[in-house]
Amino acid sequence: MNSSKPTSKIRFTFDKGVTVPSLIFIVGICIFSVLFPVEIKAVLDVIKNFIFVNFNWVYVWCVTIFVIFLVFLMFSKYGKIRLGSNDSKPEHSFFSWISMLFAAGMGIGLMYFSVAEPMQHYSTDAFSESHIISRAKNAQLYTFFHWGIHAWAIYGLVGLCLAYFTYRYRLPLSLRSCLYPLLKDSIKGKWGDVIDIFALCSTFFGITTTLGFGVKSTPVWKR
Repeated sequence: MNSSKPTSKIRFTFDKGVTVPSLIFIVGICIFSVLFPVEIKAVLDVIKNFIFVNFNWVYVWCVTIFVIFLVFLMFSKYGKIRLGSNDSKPEHSFFSWISMLFAAGMGIGLMYFSVAEPMQHYSTDAFSESHIISRAKNAQLYTFFHWGIHAWAIYGLVGLCLAYFTYRYRLPLSLRSCLYPLLKDSIKGKWGDVIDIFALCSTFFGITTTLGFGVKSTPVWKR
């Protein structure tokens, strides 16, 4: 009698072509930031100011197009396409989905930026010559733009792309799959690795920025 049990082979999704370059870049930036904080800050400030000044309009237009596109999907026949098989049903209720999306999408924003960002816009030099009421309105306007419908349009579009190509096309749950209509099978090669490396590094630094603001805003109690 054979008492040996059937063994199932565990499949790992570890990709050296994505993980190793990402770790080298992330760890390298962290090390240089610790060793040369002043120099790194100066370089990052130059890059940030260049992007803000020269590509600000790209961000505004792209996010606006996202909103228009999602509204179009809501009222068109494409909005009826299921993000899964044709007979699939939602695993959670609508209220549960909204709760999870709200909690995951806002995060530290409710605890920090809900107060800090309006005050930052209100006190900026760009509005220093405006009337106090006008400054307050502009501060709220910019804050609503960053945290309102436009921000959720970004989350919604990325989520739709990942869900559609993952559950309809059976592609990997990664950002490279979102560009399948453009790159086709090239997403399985170097181009796909570059996209995932960019996504991984961007996500990492985005999370660390949010956590940094959260730690910075945490009060330190003294006895």
